[in-house]
Amino acid sequence: SLPIPCYTDRNFVESAVELWLSNQLNNYEYLLILNSAAGRSFHDLSRYPVFPWVLSSYGDDETMLDLTNAENFRDLSKPIGA
Repeated sequence: SLPIPCYTDRNFVESAVELWLSNQLNNYEYLLILNSAAGRSFHDLSRYPVFPWVLSSYGDDETMLDLTNAENFRDLSKPIGA
């Protein structure tokens, strides 16, 4: 995992996009970079990193969440809570 510096430099963000598109960064690392570029940090509770809410179902303790089932993901065309 890469150390995530706080850069707002356009070239840094563009290079992160290229790394993500070439599968050299996973989604979590990419989102951390975008949050860092926006000035968000785990060190400041008023500007904590933002991660998208994409699951509609979390299953229960006895079953594993099936990430291949489209019904487990929320409809992103609708606002949160709809």
